[in-house]
Amino acid sequence: MPQSNDAFDRIRGSAFKKREDCSSVVLRGSVARVASHLFSDSSHDFQFFTRSESKATDLQISKWMPGSPRTGGFRSRVLTYKTPMSFVVGPPSTRVREENFMSFTSGGGAIIETHAHAQDVPGGDLFRVELYFELLPNNNRERTILRTSVAVHFSGSTMLKSIIKSSVKSESSRKLLAYPEA
Repeated sequence: MPQSNDAFDRIRGSAFKKREDCSSVVLRGSVARVASHLFSDSSHDFQFFTRSESKATDLQISKWMPGSPRTGGFRSRVLTYKTPMSFVVGPPSTRVREENFMSFTSGGGAIIETHAHAQDVPGGDLFRVELYFELLPNNNRERTILRTSVAVHFSGSTMLKSIIKSSVKSESSRKLLAYPEA
């Protein structure tokens, strides 16, 4: 799974230390199998599932690009889609641009980070949502712990900060807990 130029034991997201746990489940299969099932170019089912849970449309997913100096060694890809909004203020839907980054741990795990920017949300230029999917080996590497967490990175101040944070955590937890076991 990891290549020589991949990032190891590093996190790209700036809000990682502020993340809040959403879920933790034990899945059958090794880290490599679970990562392939959930995040490979040939298996987009997890991405399609999470976007269908939010009724997203116009989903486009690029292929994973190998780690490079530009990405700091992180594998990366981009997703774009349109999703309905449930806020009272703002348009009925928003365009989302999501960057995924993959790194590996020296303990045999993998971390997939998702940095999502809702482009049409009022104040959307002041924050981005960071989701973290930590795949950790368990039970003699025959099972994998999938731990998910979420954080919001603010690049400016807004009076809606607490509302944004609680809405993001609630929505993220609801979507992630709905996903069936791999």
